[in-house]
Amino acid sequence: MPETILGLHLLVTPELRGFLIDHGLDPVTPSFERFFGVLAPYGEDVHSAAPFEASFTFTVDDDSITLTVDGDMDVVDATRSDRN
Repeated sequence: MPETILGLHLLVTPELRGFLIDHGLDPVTPSFERFFGVLAPYGEDVHSAAPFEASFTFTVDDDSITLTVDGDMDVVDATRSDRN
């Protein structure tokens, strides 16, 4: 799945939506240049193929959130790293 599509899928999670809102990004009516600057270049780490588990890290203004998902793309863990 291309990165932008996966990023958009994870946008429906309250964890990523809250992180974006906390950083002044409106996931409902985004400023596309800055918004996709966050979603497109995210980090990806596949931990296991069977059962599937992977982590995706999104960064805004030196703060980040890492979402770990299972095979159904449900968030099983969310970790924020804020510079404050």
